[in-house]
Amino acid sequence: MDERSIVSWLMRVPDIERYRSHVAGVNLPQALKDEMILIVWRMMQDEIDRAWGTNSVQQILQIQEEKRSKMDAEHARFLLQSMKEKRAKRAPECGGPR
Repeated sequence: MDERSIVSWLMRVPDIERYRSHVAGVNLPQALKDEMILIVWRMMQDEIDRAWGTNSVQQILQIQEEKRSKMDAEHARFLLQSMKEKRAKRAPECGGPR
């Protein structure tokens, strides 16, 4: 990899010059050809990100699931504690703990 390719890879944008030969035969202005290269690049990058689990949507969903799991566990503890407190309040009325 040359330095320009490494910089391009790190910045997650394609080296447009490198891919222009692939769209040279397309009858469009150069700006649209460059846009085509960017679109395909982003599509492929998204597929790679999803394959590695680094897609932004996957990351957000994972964070939400972790929060939901934590909230579910906290809610379960709260319900259990509430049930224990209700039993403790009822126990003297019923003749002692069960």
